[in-house]
Amino acid sequence: MESMSSPNLGNVLMTRKPDIKFQILLGALAIGAFIGGCSFLFLAFTFDPATYNKKQDLDSTTSTLFAFVAFILAFSLGGLAYVEWKTILCCHQHGISKSTPLSNREIRYENLESMSFNLVEEYYNGIYLGTRYFFNFIATQDAGGGGFYFSIVQRKDVDQDLENLRDYISAYIAKTLDEKLQRDGLVLWTPDIRILKNGIEYHADKTWKFLPIERIAPLQIAQGTFLLRDSTINFPVLQVPFLVPNFFPGLVLLQKKMAEYHGV
Repeated sequence: MESMSSPNLGNVLMTRKPDIKFQILLGALAIGAFIGGCSFLFLAFTFDPATYNKKQDLDSTTSTLFAFVAFILAFSLGGLAYVEWKTILCCHQHGISKSTPLSNREIRYENLESMSFNLVEEYYNGIYLGTRYFFNFIATQDAGGGGFYFSIVQRKDVDQDLENLRDYISAYIAKTLDEKLQRDGLVLWTPDIRILKNGIEYHADKTWKFLPIERIAPLQIAQGTFLLRDSTINFPVLQVPFLVPNFFPGLVLLQKKMAEYHGV
């Protein structure tokens, strides 16, 4: 556990930084652009009109222009590499934060309106390289709105801490969604699914269709997609990708409602 802490969020329980390979790539490109700029600048200063060949050589003005562009590119890439290097995602006792050299954003768990999560396994010529995790956190309007995005590649099959973070935040948001469901009678899960007290409504064939909770088949997830099934039909009535906002919180809420109905 880290010793870092936040007055608003408490002690840091977990930290993650962006993929170091991307930082190295940005740094290498920045160095290459800087060397290219120096080369063009050298050509500009050593330009000799007496030996100038219009078809083969660059004049001093063109060389200076190319050097200027290369230096801008080098400093831009170098700056981006530095920002990536100093970026850190922190999971605290009472919220999450993302720190960069340019900003520091904090969101308490109770102020989270939505979370998007996805993971993609990366391969090269059939060789497993790692798993890329994507998070996007959005705060409620009462907490100022806005949010932040974070992506990281782990060089192993599963980062249990990140998946635990996903599940913990999902349960927290699901509790808020459940309170809204009890108050309003329905809650929007995805643009095509609404959770009701006695079932769900899903949008298909340009209309909303009601599926009572007793006919919702056991929940099935395959290849990053949730398959909504009617127990009286052999095929899925709707497919929902993981990456839609609040997919996992809504899934937690639906699982809770189904468990309550079946007395589990």
